[in-house]
Amino acid sequence: MDVTSALRIHLLGPIEIQDRDITLRLPPSSTTRSLLAYLVLRHDQAITRDRLIGVFWPERPDPRARRALSNALWQIRRALGDHSGRLVAEQDKVTFAFQLGDWVDVEEFETAIRRHGDILQRDQTSPTSLSILSQAVSLHRSDFLEGCYDDWALLQRERLREMHLRGLEMLATLHKQADNYERALLYAQQLAAADPLHESVHRELMRLYHLLG
Repeated sequence: MDVTSALRIHLLGPIEIQDRDITLRLPPSSTTRSLLAYLVLRHDQAITRDRLIGVFWPERPDPRARRALSNALWQIRRALGDHSGRLVAEQDKVTFAFQLGDWVDVEEFETAIRRHGDILQRDQTSPTSLSILSQAVSLHRSDFLEGCYDDWALLQRERLREMHLRGLEMLATLHKQADNYERALLYAQQLAAADPLHESVHRELMRLYHLLG
């Protein structure tokens, strides 16, 4: 692997890191993977070891917690291989440093949602806005850090999930307004699958089925 190659990091769904066509083999520990995701999401920010211990090992005595953190960082660095230089572990702080071209699906998703909102404020019928929103919802392949139940991850998961649901609802509405009932139905079906207790979505599905005959 080329040390200068960019990484593609997926956090929507189970964490996955790719170097071109190679998927890195990450540590099996769920806590270590959660720590890696936490650092990636806050890349280029120096995070104190005390803060990391408070998030991931709050119940352990300080010496044991620090050893656990050091061991987890060692596992991450080992898994990153030629990219281990991205993990900068100083005496008091830890940073996951990005390089040019590194990509994270969560950032791409949130950026696309914001761009859609900005364009929509200027032109509610813009095809560009529709395309950007479609791209955004397609990035949300699954819940954030699927299978991880750490408190910090659950908060992120719920926030991103709400953004995804609003995006699907908006796409269904915009396509319906454009008389593209088949596309509207597609997004309404996705919304119903993602949020089956949303009664208004099921009513909208019936209306779209009626419009499609």
